[in-house]
Amino acid sequence: MDSTPTYYQHKETFNVMGSVLGLAFGTAAAVPLAFVYSYLARYIPFIYLNWLISFGAVLGVAFAYVTGERMGKNRNRTASLVSALLMSVITLYIFWAAFLHVLTKGGLSFTHLVFHPKDLMRAIELLVQVGWFSLKRARVHGTFYGVLLAVEALAYVGIFIGMWWTMLLKGVFCEKCNSWGDDFKIPLHLDQEHIPAVVAGLKTGDWSFIDTVTPGIPDHSLIFEVTRCTGKCPEFILLAAIKLDVIQGKDGPESTEQDMVRNLYITETQLQQLFNLETRFSTPAPPPA
Repeated sequence: MDSTPTYYQHKETFNVMGSVLGLAFGTAAAVPLAFVYSYLARYIPFIYLNWLISFGAVLGVAFAYVTGERMGKNRNRTASLVSALLMSVITLYIFWAAFLHVLTKGGLSFTHLVFHPKDLMRAIELLVQVGWFSLKRARVHGTFYGVLLAVEALAYVGIFIGMWWTMLLKGVFCEKCNSWGDDFKIPLHLDQEHIPAVVAGLKTGDWSFIDTVTPGIPDHSLIFEVTRCTGKCPEFILLAAIKLDVIQGKDGPESTEQDMVRNLYITETQLQQLFNLETRFSTPAPPPA
């Protein structure tokens, strides 16, 4: 029986504990990761590898920050973005203090640099003037080194924005259970000729497509993404339909995803229909008689 579709509406509820826990978790992760990065960067003579290690360490801090934000259940996306940007600045600061401490073999105290920002800035300015590594046998210092550091700092900020975008901006929250939603995918490689009818059916509440769709090639698929709250509310089941296309690019296969439907409420019965369809698609057809 057809029913009028309804969609999830996010409530921008601010909870200060989200920002507090996010900053606390992020800072707690930043200190040890900063020292791990600093020692590796100091003793590994490959600057390109050092940058990758640096970005990986910052990614770990960003993940810790997002974990705290979600635990604090802050749903206000603007506030979480502001906190993420603040955490990116704190991370850069801590990483610099740890790196200068390791680079000078303890000559500059980590705690002193943390609590004396003017001394930290003077040390960074001096390091930019003299440099500490070479590229193509040339000492990197001065304006060029300053530009590289600016790009690295922007990359740090970009990592935090990217983590916020993927884990907080698109996050859904069940107000009844006071918990975030968990996602899982149901990949159905539909014949692409059926995709418009499926999308139209989802938007109008007509699920008759369940009995008519047929499998297609994986390169052109419709992926269903289901979100349920961790409290398992039977009425909180959201569906997203994502069109996946894989094309052969210059450097190999390239995939593009397009949201066709996002955060549509469905019932337990409709979810079971999708599971049944997945089973039907994955069951080999019987050989011809």
